[in-house]
Amino acid sequence: MRLACPFQLSPTQNLLGNGVQASAKNETDPYWANVVLLTVNDSQADGTTTFVDQSTSAKSITAVGNAQYDTAQAPTGMTSSCLLDGTGDAISLASSPDFNFGSGDFTVEFWYRFNTSVIDTAMATREDSDGAGPWALIYNNAVGKLRGVFESVALLVDYVWAPSANTWYALAMTRSGNDWKTFVDGAVGGTATSATALSDGTRLTRFGLFNNGGGAYDANGWMASYRITKGVARYTA
Repeated sequence: MRLACPFQLSPTQNLLGNGVQASAKNETDPYWANVVLLTVNDSQADGTTTFVDQSTSAKSITAVGNAQYDTAQAPTGMTSSCLLDGTGDAISLASSPDFNFGSGDFTVEFWYRFNTSVIDTAMATREDSDGAGPWALIYNNAVGKLRGVFESVALLVDYVWAPSANTWYALAMTRSGNDWKTFVDGAVGGTATSATALSDGTRLTRFGLFNNGGGAYDANGWMASYRITKGVARYTA
């Protein structure tokens, strides 16, 4: 089932909606007040290593390793994306209560393109230094699953998936009440039902590394339009 796109389509402000680009960062997004992070949505010049949070929170973002903008690959409507080369690259944010979801609804979403091979990949995580934490979205190539991981595997939202290299995918994970889901290109992937409350704490929120950069889940590919919406499940069916 495809998702209805709640936003006015735009060729410049690029975010997920029905697996295509959609506008944000303005009044056309009915949930803009709930956006606590919006980054790599601004088509910066090749090699740029400064990443900006375009949400009203304007959080500080740290580029780890060789993370940088790359004009070689970009989703339709953009001219660059964030390149992560698989050897310790990430974009990272300090702990913030904005990323403590508790029992509330949320949406984490972005574009991702695997490089020449599909590998275990950390796509979005909130974690301690040992990799444990309240939430993560990863691709586990060993089991062939897109996996929402919550409370250090106490809750798994699995979707059997065989992505291709060199293809852009619109990915998301949401919670709506007790319903947990992942999405690929606007279609529902994994589902679970749980009343689990996600813990808080002083954890990093980042894209590209998992388990303290130990290598098992280093991202090797490109990412764009990384958005976190707190208190809203943008996609439910």
